[in-house]
Amino acid sequence: MADPDSSGTTAKVKYKLSDYLQWEMFYDIVNDTAKDHEIWEFVDPDATSDDANTLIPTSPLKPTTPTPPQGSTEVSRIYVEEYVQSLREYDRKKAALRKLKLWIKDSIDTTASVFVQNKDTIREMLQALKANYAKSDAELKVELDREFVKLKRAPHSKDLETWIAQWNQFHTKAKKYERTEYLGYNVAIEFLRASQAVAPTFAMTTYAKIIDLFQSGGDIPDIPSLTRRLQLELRINSTLTPSSGSKPTAFATLQGLDTDDPAPAPAPAQPAPKPSGNGNKGLKANNNKDLKQRKCLCGEVHHYADCPYLIPSN
Repeated sequence: MADPDSSGTTAKVKYKLSDYLQWEMFYDIVNDTAKDHEIWEFVDPDATSDDANTLIPTSPLKPTTPTPPQGSTEVSRIYVEEYVQSLREYDRKKAALRKLKLWIKDSIDTTASVFVQNKDTIREMLQALKANYAKSDAELKVELDREFVKLKRAPHSKDLETWIAQWNQFHTKAKKYERTEYLGYNVAIEFLRASQAVAPTFAMTTYAKIIDLFQSGGDIPDIPSLTRRLQLELRINSTLTPSSGSKPTAFATLQGLDTDDPAPAPAPAQPAPKPSGNGNKGLKANNNKDLKQRKCLCGEVHHYADCPYLIPSN
């Protein structure tokens, strides 16, 4: 898990906590960072005390300076070394708390920042944020159900990578919250049905394998396994697909037309007739000649006025 920026004052990412996925990511970073620096006991928003009169500590206690025992003027070297070590540990934890507090304020969006204003401790900040952005078990169930319905729709090709990432995230959340109905055979089948639009061969062959595994009592592949296989097949297929700039070779023709591009090629340009010595007369003769070469609507070669189908009286 990522650690807050080393400066302690500038976050590289702004988390939009109203997005539950970003809220969980933010909270996990705070949790892991605090535990790594051994300060979680001072920031845990769910910490309680058995004694109502005992305050839950929000920062480490500074070690007491050792004093000479009664009847002596010197402090044992062992006590001095222990004090120095404890003091260093105290300073380290205090610095980690300051750094984490600044990171929290700088890493959340402006909408969430109002909830941490005028809060003296990290525990108070996390309690306020959790009260506004954390979801109950019932809310999480509705959220996962809604997300599953959305993921069952076939993806657009341009959004395919995002769609695959969302399936993996959905699997992680279902596993985290022990939603077993989203971890077995049914969810694998729904994933294959949705992927059929973009990878029909993958969907059909994998579907057959899963049916065999289901009947034999074998382990059904989980969503991360299926998404990795789908990505592999898509990468392989992309290497076999001709590039947009090249034209595939035509293997057959139909009436002289390319089957990959059935539009007929434009006829070669005919040279313009040379003017004859008779001037307009020659031009008229050429025009009459052209008219004789035209096809009538009936398919035969003659003038429209001579067509027995268009003009039955002829």
